[in-house]
Amino acid sequence: MSGHKRPSRVSPRLVIEPWERQPKESEQAFGAFRIYRDMLEEHGARSLREVARTLHKPLTTLGEWSKKHGWVERAAAFDRDVDRRRREQDEHDLVRARRRSIEQVRTMRETVFEVVASIAEDFESARRKNLDPLAGVTTAEKLKLAAPLFRAWQKIVETVRLLTGQSTENVAVREDLPVQAQVDAMTPRGARRLPPRAPS
Repeated sequence: MSGHKRPSRVSPRLVIEPWERQPKESEQAFGAFRIYRDMLEEHGARSLREVARTLHKPLTTLGEWSKKHGWVERAAAFDRDVDRRRREQDEHDLVRARRRSIEQVRTMRETVFEVVASIAEDFESARRKNLDPLAGVTTAEKLKLAAPLFRAWQKIVETVRLLTGQSTENVAVREDLPVQAQVDAMTPRGARRLPPRAPS
């Protein structure tokens, strides 16, 4: 049998954060520090005098504890950790909000595309029968009928540009432009055109 001993398993070191109770810090002293630590959130400022008043302790005792156990430095470390966790939560909330916005944009876009495709099918069906569904309708009236779709598409484009950090200027509906020109103006460059529906 080999004379080598099996190395003992070393337990991982327990990390004690500065704002937690420290070795050789009494429960009483830590309780006082906890009040001091949390005062900024509750009262907007930290004060040894206020801690002394709350605990009915001499101010000199609180001063000794603060100096011995590094209250100022520990409280500052606590503040940095709180700020870090808040920023992480803000980023998490922002990601969730962006995802919700993207889903809303996708739903709006699909709805607009479905309406446009349905109208196109109806027009094509009418033309196959040698009918003009817009006979007698003026250009101004056509634009008025199409305005809700333009506004919906404008909202989609604005939302997409906001989500991607692009400018939202120059995406307004202009009634003095032809229909196709308005669609082209509001469609992001490189966007894929809506494919025609397969015949049912």
